[in-house]
Amino acid sequence: LRGRVAGGVGMAKNVQDILLTDIDFEKVKDCSDKRVLKRYIHLLEEDGAYFVDLLNATKEKLFEVAPKDYYHLYPRVATDAEVIDTLQDMLEWEAAVKETDAALLKSRKNQIWDDGPSVSKLPIRGQEPVVSRPNIQDSKERSRPASEQQKARDEYARDKSKMKDYYRA
Repeated sequence: LRGRVAGGVGMAKNVQDILLTDIDFEKVKDCSDKRVLKRYIHLLEEDGAYFVDLLNATKEKLFEVAPKDYYHLYPRVATDAEVIDTLQDMLEWEAAVKETDAALLKSRKNQIWDDGPSVSKLPIRGQEPVVSRPNIQDSKERSRPASEQQKARDEYARDKSKMKDYYRA
C-alpha cells in the first residue's frame, strides 16, 4: 500500500519517491501541492522535456497553485521595449542631474565665503543661530582638596612598602 500526499491520489509519502511513470494529466489536474508539482517538473525536464504537453500542463498548474514559486523557477524576462524604456528614463535622469549640478556650480562660482545670513525665512538644520555663553570658569585649574584617606593611601605602594623604596628598586 502506498501513502497519500496532499497533492495527489495514491502517491508516495515522500516527494522523492515519485517516479516519472507516476505522472499523467489526471494527477497533474488533481494535484494541489506545490512540492509535488515541482517534483513533476523536475522529473519531466530531467527526462529531456520529451513530454512537452504534460510539462506545460504541470507548469500552468504550478502557476495556479503557487505563482511565487513558479516565478522563482521561471523568472519573467524583460522585453526589449521595457529595456529601452528603462535605459531612456535613466539617461534622462542623468542629464537632469548634470544640469542641476552645473547650475549649482555656476551660481556659487564667484562666491568664496558664506558671509551673509540665509535669505530663507525658515532656519535650515545646522544653521540655527548659536547663542554663546561667556566662560565663567577661571583660566587656572583649581586643585582638589585631598582627603585624609587619600593622603594615607598615597604614602604606600601596592605591596605596602614606602613609595620612595618602591620606586627606588
